[in-house]
Amino acid sequence: MTVAPESLVSRLEGYRLHEVDFVLHQVRLRFTTSGGLDGPQLTCTVLPTVTVDGKVVASSDERWAGLLRGLITQHVESTHELTGVGIRLELTHGSVRLHPPLHHPEGAEVARLEGLGDGTVRVWRSGSECFADVHSSVDRVGASHDTWGQG
Repeated sequence: MTVAPESLVSRLEGYRLHEVDFVLHQVRLRFTTSGGLDGPQLTCTVLPTVTVDGKVVASSDERWAGLLRGLITQHVESTHELTGVGIRLELTHGSVRLHPPLHHPEGAEVARLEGLGDGTVRVWRSGSECFADVHSSVDRVGASHDTWGQG
């Protein structure tokens, strides 16, 4: 596995998850500083998995939205941006992981990070950097990531 150069997702460390918005086929995670000031927003165009108490829950599970909302008020303690893992935010009592299925179209947007205070906007796309393992042509029939990265 390789670490993406200039991992901007690491700048989320220390922020508090303040709001989870479900908009069409995406999720927006909004963060605030410990002082309550508006912070960054991570827009997930690929729905993330949620891990709580060691159990990985995908968006196809009826508990998923509630578990995701249950992470509100928790702080981002660490982040990971690795090929094969994708983007993973470790919060106080759970985690959020973004990794598209293998059949996701190459070059399609997976996530967007903005609002870091310096005008930086970071877009991650399938088939590159931490999503280099995702490609549009898959030799395996029926490959699915509904149980991404157990743990």
